[in-house]
Amino acid sequence: MKVLRITAKRTGGFRRCGVLHPASAVDHEAGTFSAREIALLKAEPMLVVQEVDLADPKPEPEPEPLPAPEPAPEPEPTQQPGGATEEPAAAPPPDRKPASGPGKGGKTKTDA
Repeated sequence: MKVLRITAKRTGGFRRCGVLHPASAVDHEAGTFSAREIALLKAEPMLVVQEVDLADPKPEPEPEPLPAPEPAPEPEPTQQPGGATEEPAAAPPPDRKPASGPGKGGKTKTDA
């Protein structure tokens, strides 16, 4: 891709062709200036004008997706004294809250 790299020789920049050109190099894409304006810019002693051919930037590769997390291992049953096996307690379903207080409904004698 061809660009026009323009640098002003003045510290504060220099205005030409309706553009303030700073003291640091600025690349202008093709079509920014007409052929007549490019000739004026190149003839201006207060500007350094270069036609530069930039290599087309390569698109950055997309990052690889992260691997899916492995599921947590199931808890193993615990051995109780006397040889009995106790299964781990099941967690309540995510859409239901565990019952609170005595009884199944969570009501106490003071709620009645």
